[in-house]
Amino acid sequence: MKAKMPGRQMAPETADYLCIWCDTTFHYESGQLVCPNCGNQIRSDLVPIYMEENPREEVLYTSDEWHGG
Repeated sequence: MKAKMPGRQMAPETADYLCIWCDTTFHYESGQLVCPNCGNQIRSDLVPIYMEENPREEVLYTSDEWHGG
């Protein structure tokens, strides 16, 4: 599916999203990313608020944040 996405757009990740139009929080797993309350489909207005083990998030950390305790 990711190979068929137009341009450089990536497929939406499985996560909990917040729609900034109607302030609704919802869980997305597959299919088209759409707010179930207002029908918003604009990806920049659907903000992921929680992702389970996101490997791209770990790239943002430096070695200073992974110290022993």
